Amino acid sequence: MPSFLLTFLPLFLIQYFMLPDIILLDGPVGSGKGTQAYLLNQKFGYNQFGFSNELRDFVDTYSQDSNHPNYSKAVEIQEIMQKGDNVSPEDLFFTAGNKIEKLIAENKKIVIDSAKNIEAFQWLADTARKHGLNGLFIRLNLSIDISIERLSHRYYAPNLKDVPFVNYDQALKNCLPGQIPIRRADDENKERVFRQYELYSENEDKIKDIMVNQGQFKCLDIFASDSIETVFDNILEYLQEL
Repeated sequence: MPSFLLTFLPLFLIQYFMLPDIILLDGPVGSGKGTQAYLLNQKFGYNQFGFSNELRDFVDTYSQDSNHPNYSKAVEIQEIMQKGDNVSPEDLFFTAGNKIEKLIAENKKIVIDSAKNIEAFQWLADTARKHGLNGLFIRLNLSIDISIERLSHRYYAPNLKDVPFVNYDQALKNCLPGQIPIRRADDENKERVFRQYELYSENEDKIKDIMVNQGQFKCLDIFASDSIETVFDNILEYLQEL
């Protein structure tokens, strides 16, 4: 943005235009990706997007209707996700690709809660470079022990199904009248949690290389074992220095 234009813009607009076009959060299960994405949405108006959430929505929408053309695919994806494995790139883009491409075409700022597999990260890096987008890659580092402990008491408000809360009471405060907090079966499946953590650990260095060296994203490493508020403060401090 030309510097002379900054003089005529309100402060909040200046802050918005100076922010990265894409913020990509990555980390093992329970590291707080969804929570931090939600906080960035609330603070700056980022459009929150999650590949995992799109997959779950696809499964929830089509796995109950055996007459729908997408039924078989929904059941197949559901079985893969229950094991903790990553779905194929083709299925990932089939369920989520159009939505994120639409956001990019509309010049919306996007915060992404991970990208699930190497091919999706590669696609994001290539897409950002193709469109001249500037990005920030945030890695939320967490041990497997803390990951499992967090998942043991994580709840969701039905009206905010993409936002995890640290316990039942916090989720209850965010429920609409008549709602009660819910838990995801995925969080209670320890074999799935270990498998997801294993896949993350195997690929984390390669993913960083893709996003930083190919996508030209800036990178911020954060210890996610700190409180939600501390992690978010660290992100805000970094954004202010950009």
